[in-house]
Amino acid sequence: MSSEEMTQKEIEYKVESAKLQLQSDILATKVSKAEAEAELEAAKHAYPLDAQMIINCQWEVESYADGLNRLESLMTELF
Repeated sequence: MSSEEMTQKEIEYKVESAKLQLQSDILATKVSKAEAEAELEAAKHAYPLDAQMIINCQWEVESYADGLNRLESLMTELF
């Protein structure tokens, strides 16, 4: 194998590795978002009602949703 072929293989490996890392980040964010959504639903049904907890949970869900959108946009843009 020539050094040019080795370099090409190394580049392909690094690109695939970066893609897999981004997929892993997307999956982890989806899991965290689902957990935050479950926590939000639990907070909405808790007694006594804790409005600040509900708001904090809403912010968390919104943050994960925003992060997920950004990660998915990156995936589309880069790969």
